Parts: sequence; structure tokens; C-alpha cells
Amino acid sequence: TCQRRTVICDPILCQPLNCTQQVHLEDRCCPVCEERKASQEELRAEKARDSSEGCYFDGDKTWRGAGTRWHPVVPPFGLIKCAICTCKGATGEVHCEKVQCPR
Repeated sequence: TCQRRTVICDPILCQPLNCTQQVHLEDRCCPVCEERKASQEELRAEKARDSSEGCYFDGDKTWRGAGTRWHPVVPPFGLIKCAICTCKGATGEVHCEKVQCPR
């Protein structure tokens, strides 16, 4: 995201995988186990079990570190600069609120 002409980047935290063959899929930042192609629901449930590490945001399909803040990407609208989301690491929930839009 961009704030006051400065690029703000939040690192994506990848969960450790318990498998021997890991692959990087084109549409994902983190590797997945090759021998077990989990469904999206299974991946979300797995990440929710370890919510102290961060949150999964369904809007842009990303995993965020606990305490990180970002402008959400919401398909089909794209980047929403009039909102800020926060990852509540203790619960694994994403909380988004309206903010004043930049001019």
C-alpha cells in the first residue's frame, strides 16, 4: 500500500509445513504440500488453529502477521483506501474499519 507517498509493505508469514514435498503455486505466496492438495476450507481451518501467528484475509486471499494493519483489497473493487484492516492475532480475526479517504 501507499501512505503519504511512502510504500508500506507487510511481510507475509508462511506457516511451517509438515511434508517432504513443498511446491509454490503461482497464485499463492506461501508453499503448499504437494502430496496433499487441501481445499480452501481446510487451509483456513488449519490456519485458524494457530491464530496466534496471524490472520487469513479472504478478500485478497493472504495470510497476515498478528498486529499488522493494511488497506484491504476487495474483489472486484480492488484496493480500498477508505478502510484499514487489523489482524487480531489472539483470535485470528480480521477487523476492518472506515477511515477518512485520501484526497
